[in-house]
Amino acid sequence: RELVLPARTPPGKVRIQAGGVLELLRAEGSADTQVLPHRLDQFIRLINTLRKNNRIFIMAARPDTVRAQGGALLPNLPPSAVALLETGEAGPTGTRTSMMNFAETSIPVEYQVHGLATAVLKVETE
Repeated sequence: RELVLPARTPPGKVRIQAGGVLELLRAEGSADTQVLPHRLDQFIRLINTLRKNNRIFIMAARPDTVRAQGGALLPNLPPSAVALLETGEAGPTGTRTSMMNFAETSIPVEYQVHGLATAVLKVETE
């Protein structure tokens, strides 16, 4: 199985993780990327994207200025928008995240998978 990075992946560090669903969820939670649903359609989307524990998941993530607000991820915000969300009259709004998954694949297996391996790669332009 191959993990193909998008053709327009910007240069910089990319974190590749491979492992079981529980460990990947813990790693995503530690990166502050959890988004809690606020509406029924967001809850249904969350249920439909749950991963099964009989697969090896391989994911690529990169640093990004991502905000989670109102149950939705807001990726690729310009610095001015991030600053606006952080200095609103009511104080900071939403949750700031530091890593954004941008590529994922999985390999079905006949057993439960536990464990996690992480590697950091440097993407360079040709």
